[in-house]
Amino acid sequence: MSAIPATMRAMFLESERADLGQAIRALRVRELDVPRPGRGEVLVRVEAAPCNPSDLLVLTGASGRPKTLPTVPGWEASGVVVAAGRGLLPRLLHGRRVACGSATHGFGTWAEYFVAKANGCIPLRKAISFEQGATILVNPVTARAMLHEARTEGHKAGVQSAAGSQLGRYLRMIAERADFPLIHLVRRADQAAALVAGGAPYVLCTSEPDFPAQLRRAIDETGATVAFDAVGGFLATHLLKVLPEGGEVISYGLLSSEPVGVDPADLIFGTKSLRGFFLADWAARQTLWRLWRTTQAVQKDLAKQAFATDVAIRAGFEDWPAALERYQVEQSAGKPLLVPQHSRS
Repeated sequence: MSAIPATMRAMFLESERADLGQAIRALRVRELDVPRPGRGEVLVRVEAAPCNPSDLLVLTGASGRPKTLPTVPGWEASGVVVAAGRGLLPRLLHGRRVACGSATHGFGTWAEYFVAKANGCIPLRKAISFEQGATILVNPVTARAMLHEARTEGHKAGVQSAAGSQLGRYLRMIAERADFPLIHLVRRADQAAALVAGGAPYVLCTSEPDFPAQLRRAIDETGATVAFDAVGGFLATHLLKVLPEGGEVISYGLLSSEPVGVDPADLIFGTKSLRGFFLADWAARQTLWRLWRTTQAVQKDLAKQAFATDVAIRAGFEDWPAALERYQVEQSAGKPLLVPQHSRS
């Protein structure tokens, strides 16, 4: 195993900008000291780190859990554990290929090295590449967790917005396996056509003039009582309005950057509910066994090639801002991946 250097390169965020384009262009490559893992921690040499919509929220200061600035952004990554802090688990992980996530307050994964909590690291199966391992946590685990909670609450069918996203594609697959009908909502006709071609039933385009009527019919036909919403704004408001009595909207994204309006009558007389889902909070409530089972189920899907995250571009540090600007324009095309080794070649 190669020696650990004294310094590393990282993408550095010194200040937030409300305009996302300006925030991306304000990112800088900095040379920082390689951090040391403490008790219960490991040092991961990062092989790949994606950008998710939640990462963009950090850049603009719109995240509900902002990081202390200045900071290194990035919520998840994959890599190799090259040093272990005190404790049995860190020692057991030393030398292992892992997927890992960052804490809400600390430095993130857009760096050559990253300190992770040992109990938050997921050893990767041999069949899982670093590219796919880097995207295990945020999207697939969120999809599995939300579907599990909805079914536990007694829901038997639902609606999902942003159905053409990476998370939306995975949610569709696991919902079909669970015999949990979903109505899939997308913004554009080409996205709808792609889902229909892939065999998805109940695909609706929110830009169509008769979308409200189509949605009501689909809800009646499927018996949908829950909505998984990544958009917010008017769409989330409308979903809460059209769901039947006892309906629930689970809000997990802010793609529209608009607030959700709620009619108190829907809550009082319709016994409906609107609640948020934040992966870090969900994970904190789970046992290690539950987390392990969830991530193993995701890895099984990846190993069997039942699902794969689309990667739109792979970039080193110098090209990372351009990759983020491209992702800003077309998120459904696939994830950008920061590959630190590209900057060293």
